[in-house]
Amino acid sequence: MKLGKNRLAIRPDVVSQVSGAGLVIPEGSREKPDRGTVIAVGDGSVWSVGDKVSFPKHLGFTTEDAEGYAVVVLFDEDVLYSS
Repeated sequence: MKLGKNRLAIRPDVVSQVSGAGLVIPEGSREKPDRGTVIAVGDGSVWSVGDKVSFPKHLGFTTEDAEGYAVVVLFDEDVLYSS
């Protein structure tokens, strides 16, 4: 995946499909993930591939990679922290 300057691609963590009480949560009602793993970085990024990061749910845009997984593309400075 080729990214512009100061951008990164994040594969969001999978959100549980079952609540703590054992109820199945419909896809439209699940929370959008706000954590994930960096899978690609643009030039000048302070992050590295493989970093676990947290990001705001409402920023960036979601697309799919070549393998069909969801990928969120953000600006470098939009990442809140790394764990």
